[in-house]
Amino acid sequence: MEAVVEDELKRLEDLGVITPVTYVDWAAPIVADRTSPFVFEQIFTVLNSALESSSYPLPLPKDIFNRMGNCLMFSHIDLSDAYLQVEFDEESRKLITINTHKELYRFNRLSPQVKSAPGAFQQIMDAMLSGLSCTSPYLDDILVGGRTVEEHKQNLYRVLQRLKEYGFTVKFEKCRFFMRKM
Repeated sequence: MEAVVEDELKRLEDLGVITPVTYVDWAAPIVADRTSPFVFEQIFTVLNSALESSSYPLPLPKDIFNRMGNCLMFSHIDLSDAYLQVEFDEESRKLITINTHKELYRFNRLSPQVKSAPGAFQQIMDAMLSGLSCTSPYLDDILVGGRTVEEHKQNLYRVLQRLKEYGFTVKFEKCRFFMRKM
């Protein structure tokens, strides 16, 4: 498992998600998980116990259906390493450090294991996509619709333009475009 963890640490370091550090006030140990796409799950027990849960609501299915109700054409956009695309400010980075068999690493970006991450990420997505019609974000998934093929193309273009403006990337192989039903 060491080699797998080292490969993931290297990948995250190359992406700028983590940075090696020599000293921290505290760090969370990692636990390797063969079933996780993230390869290891951090144990942020101390940090999460000190954090307040996010009060930002996730959309309910009925909210999504209401936004997409009149649509006849749909696309599904999936963000790649979604939370990891959100940068921490300098002060927050000091709190998110992991202790590995190799060395200490500080997170520069939002870790999915932080208790308040889902609400914070949903708030970012809602703000980024506000004002766009027939569009409904749910965490790292974005549903885009349209009543006609032309309207759907326009809505899809606007969403992709916003993603580009905000610097988000998509996992193309998990996206589905121009579907008649979801």
